[in-house]
Amino acid sequence: MPSILPSIQEGINVDESRVVSYVVSWLKKLPETADVREDYVIFNGGLTPDIVAFDSRGKATYLIECKGSVNVTGLVQGIGQVYEYLFQKNFNKNLKTGKVALAIPKLIEKELKYLEIPRGVFLLLVDDKGRIFAGERRRRGKNMISNCNYPKHFISGT
Repeated sequence: MPSILPSIQEGINVDESRVVSYVVSWLKKLPETADVREDYVIFNGGLTPDIVAFDSRGKATYLIECKGSVNVTGLVQGIGQVYEYLFQKNFNKNLKTGKVALAIPKLIEKELKYLEIPRGVFLLLVDDKGRIFAGERRRRGKNMISNCNYPKHFISGT
């Protein structure tokens, strides 16, 4: 496994704050979104998603962890965080229907071939122009895994 991603080696970094900014802009355009909060402590013990979107009833619609141009270790940390969001949302009635997502730069999608995204987690790929794509899932043996071989599903653009 490479220790440094090609995007980092080439000097093309997408900062996490930029990913957060693009995803927040996309969420604010969704008709079901009434409020978007960044770094909002929503789980016992202080677990804090980067972004939480709420509908008009105060129910979470999205719990999103964002990563910038990180290496495989950073991706594993993000996957661990969204896995914990999936688990914890079962204990809060205002979170139960919220979708859990991991948002990463499109530039580092190829690193996911080594990793599995938990079922129930959406993958959002953000390019350097602020466009957001849905990651696709494919089969590896009996399991569904996230595979981001150039997603065909465009979600949002600036």
